[in-house]
Amino acid sequence: MHTGRCLCIHSSLQCLDLAMQSLLLNHGLLPCPLSLMPASPPPGIVKTLNGIAKVREVLRSVFRSRYRRSIREVAICVGPNPHRFVHAYKIPVSICDAEDSHDESCGSPCSELSDVEKRRINRQLFLAFPPEEARHAGQRMFVFLRGYDNLVGEDIEESDIFFHDDKCSLVEFDHEGCSARMTESADDVFRWMRVVPFIVHGKI
Repeated sequence: MHTGRCLCIHSSLQCLDLAMQSLLLNHGLLPCPLSLMPASPPPGIVKTLNGIAKVREVLRSVFRSRYRRSIREVAICVGPNPHRFVHAYKIPVSICDAEDSHDESCGSPCSELSDVEKRRINRQLFLAFPPEEARHAGQRMFVFLRGYDNLVGEDIEESDIFFHDDKCSLVEFDHEGCSARMTESADDVFRWMRVVPFIVHGKI
C-alpha cells in the first residue's frame, strides 16, 4: 500500500487498524464500515463491536509499550479457531527513526495519519480487499504479533503458531522520504504471540 510518507509508531498502528477493518469487511465479519455503524447497533453486531474494541485496545497498549520497537510483524487470521485458520495476512512493521527518535518519543517524523491520508489508504485497501458476504459460517478473526516475548501479558499469550509465507497474503505499507533504520537482531529472539481477545462474525 502506498502511503507517500514516513511511518512512525502512531501512524503504523493506524495503518494496521485500517487494514483490520478492511479485512473484517472483506470476509463479511462486519456488515458495514465502523464509520457508518449506527449509534445504537443491532443486537447481532454488539458482540462483534465489543471484540473489535478489545483487540484495538490491546494493540494500542502494545504499540505504546516500552517494547513496541521490537514488533516486527502482525498477522491477521480468519478461521474457526486460532489453531486452524483459513486465511492469513502478514503485515510487516518497520518504524521510521530520526536522529531525535528515542524510546519515549518518535522524534521529528512523528505524526498521525490525516483524514485525507486515511481515505487514500482506505481506497487502496478497498480495491485489494473489497467487501464481501461471509464465506464460511462461524468464522472469527485472530491477531498475532511477532516481537520480544516481553510483550506477553494478560491480553497477549505465547503461541507456537507457524506461518508459511507461501500461504499468507502480504499487506505492506511503504515508507517514503524517511530514515527507516532498524537494528536487526537474530530471528530467534522474536516470538509469535496471540492477542487474546478475538472478533466474531456479526450480523444485522
